[in-house]
Amino acid sequence: MKKQLLLFLSIITFACSENDEPQVQSSGNVFIINEGSFGASNASIDIYNTTDTTYQLAAYKNTNGDFIGDVIQDVEIDNNIAYAVLNGSNRVVSFSLADLKTIDALQASVIDKPRYMTIDGNKAYLTVWGPYGENYSLTDSKIVVIDLTTFEIESTIATEPGVEQILEHSGKLYVSRNYYGAYNNLTIIDIASETILADLRIATGPDEIFVDNQNRVWVACSSGALVEIDTNTDNVSQTINLNGEILSDVEFFEGKVYYYQGNAVKAVDLNSPKDETIIDNVELGLPYAFSINPDNGDIYLGDGVAYGSEGEFIHYTSDGEFVAVFTSGILPTQFIFR
Repeated sequence: MKKQLLLFLSIITFACSENDEPQVQSSGNVFIINEGSFGASNASIDIYNTTDTTYQLAAYKNTNGDFIGDVIQDVEIDNNIAYAVLNGSNRVVSFSLADLKTIDALQASVIDKPRYMTIDGNKAYLTVWGPYGENYSLTDSKIVVIDLTTFEIESTIATEPGVEQILEHSGKLYVSRNYYGAYNNLTIIDIASETILADLRIATGPDEIFVDNQNRVWVACSSGALVEIDTNTDNVSQTINLNGEILSDVEFFEGKVYYYQGNAVKAVDLNSPKDETIIDNVELGLPYAFSINPDNGDIYLGDGVAYGSEGEFIHYTSDGEFVAVFTSGILPTQFIFR
């Protein structure tokens, strides 16, 4: 419940966030991951066919007879198997991308408020907030290591509070720590020894982590900063300021970072940071998701509209031409291209 916790903190009801986008080469279908309302167990998955622009609402429910669970925080892909992190249900559910049928579910006491996952070979690394302390502080955050061959928990790695987005790269885990403004950190972990190498204080709102075409690791911050991490020294290499807050879903595509800022879709070249506007005047009621189709550069946006209501899924061409809009499930938070 990436964004719902903001509402929760004001009404003492917990919510979740989004992830950002597991992607594979597109061949026509886009899977729309709808977070759902916290406590309602109505997280859903829709399918959009880009060939004939048809939209299947609640496709996962139609296949399995019920919703997938309570608040999809993140979905990661391993070949043709998807792993859905369910923040409200405190479990991970695997299902087939070929037919959306449920395969298995993993639930354990240590999986308490799970957030995001990254996959490396036959292992998955899952960030977990852990139990609340006084005034909803976090007391026992960690990374849960899952053996995907057995779908069982192998070990845990203790961390500082509020672990969020996670990326595996060259034998290390890069983990943002935010917890809605309580922390502005990036934790770097050595996978082999399962030890913390560094916990860097960076720009405000660290969130999504990505690797560019020069094998550089970057952290996108909601404050509008793109922070490069030196993977040799585990320090900040540079910070690019995008001059204003952004939706921290960003996409690296053909040498540029694409992002949503101030009712516009923009792009910036990391090697000569000058931004350009791709689409102007994109009015969203509740900006919730942004992604680029890795196959053709088409642009997709998720509008939450309002908490608890159905959202909207919006498709533009790579040149910014409007294609289609559809009513989605509640809080469209992530897109998977297949």
